[in-house]
Amino acid sequence: MTRIAPELLLRSSTGNVGGGPDAGDLDPVVDRHARRAEELGRTYDLVDRVQLDGAPARGAAPANQLEQARREPPASRAAKVRKDPTAVPPEAECRRSRAAIAAAGFTDVHLRPVPYFNQGSERWATHAYPRSPAVPGESRTIKDAGCAPTALAMIDCGLRDAHTPPTVTADFAVRHQVSGRPGVAGSDTGGLARRWAEQNGLALTEGTSSHPSRNVDVLRAGLEANGIALVSVGVDRRKGRGHFTRGGHVLVVNGCAMRDGQEWFAVANPGRADQSRPHHGLLATDESVNQIAGASNGIGQVWISRTQLEAEMKRCFVLRSGAES
Repeated sequence: MTRIAPELLLRSSTGNVGGGPDAGDLDPVVDRHARRAEELGRTYDLVDRVQLDGAPARGAAPANQLEQARREPPASRAAKVRKDPTAVPPEAECRRSRAAIAAAGFTDVHLRPVPYFNQGSERWATHAYPRSPAVPGESRTIKDAGCAPTALAMIDCGLRDAHTPPTVTADFAVRHQVSGRPGVAGSDTGGLARRWAEQNGLALTEGTSSHPSRNVDVLRAGLEANGIALVSVGVDRRKGRGHFTRGGHVLVVNGCAMRDGQEWFAVANPGRADQSRPHHGLLATDESVNQIAGASNGIGQVWISRTQLEAEMKRCFVLRSGAES
């Protein structure tokens, strides 16, 4: 099994059904940056293939594209998005995020980076994700209801450096009949976590108590043991709304930290790339949910306070690599 390099770990001083996002939870513009990154990646690939004598390699880009790429400032080229969207973020990106997190006042940080995936990405949005058993005549996709397999793919990449896309975890859920029963919006999140852990040599700890505080205790202990969690969330009943969903949703929580004497948790949301942008009646950022400028999504960009997480979290499933169990 391939292990993540230790320097990529950022540190300083039940079969419950998890819902997928309803249509209003998905970010309709989330993939534009990914498309731009892919275009740049293709251009850079072609630049690298130019022969030493200056003659374009077979299939090379037009001269104007090559010249534009050559003239691009080195800093811009270095900052381009990774060519493989399933790769664990490189150390340079982790360092930038680490610095931004520290500048925002967070201490005692335990954070395991994950690549960020959005279920609405054009790379997999239309991939079939039928219920188990399938409903005749129904066309259901990762974009419609695949928050759990999308979140699980992020976790698997972060834990095993396995380059697992959401299409793989979605097909696994369908094959193992945990993609959600007829009449249920999302997936059998607990069943998916258990079966994936069993099949891939991962340890699993579940927080499924009726007491939210106990579940958050399980979550924090797992994160401090280098785990990453699938977390089912709902609406804060006190506010009548949620930060991440209008009904049920599944997130990645991959870090914890302290600030001003309070615990905070890092979130990667497969249904919403920009937490700060108002979105279809959902709560954005406030005193209990922060988005840190300068930190990358999947590397501590969004943080939620313990108090708010207890109000919105239903249950959690913390996965860890077998070697760390």
